[in-house]
Formats: sequence, C-alpha cells, structure tokens
Amino acid sequence: DDVSDAVTRWYESQPVQVFVYFCVLYHAFNGLRVLAEDCWPPLLRYHRELIWLQWAVFVPVFGVPAYFLLQSLVLGGA
Repeated sequence: DDVSDAVTRWYESQPVQVFVYFCVLYHAFNGLRVLAEDCWPPLLRYHRELIWLQWAVFVPVFGVPAYFLLQSLVLGGA
C-alpha cells in the first residue's frame, strides 16, 4: 500500500506530468508529419524542412502550457 501510494504521488507530480505531456504531444506531432509524408510522397523531398516545421510548431505548443504548469513549482506556489 505504501509503495502504490508513493508511485501514485510520483506519477502525479508536476515534473512527471510535464514529461508525459511532452511525450504525448511530440508523438502526436511526429505522427502528423509522418502521415503527411506517407499521404503525399512528394513531401519526402522536404523531409528536413518538415522536421524543422514540426519543431517550430511543437515548441510553442508545448512550451507555453509547460511554463504555466511548472511556474508554481519553480516559484514555490506563488
């Protein structure tokens, strides 16, 4: 019972939640890029540019919510 409580508290901690958010969101954006390349093969010519585009969209979409999620942790609950 103590072990399950500790694991639950760890999983529900903000840093772990932000990491899970990162993983899910990155996986989604990467999947969309791969889907676009699979559905439109001429896009494979722009593979490198599509990866940069993926990151250019991913960073703000991840960064802004992650900032607010971690703000209370970094600022001590302020």
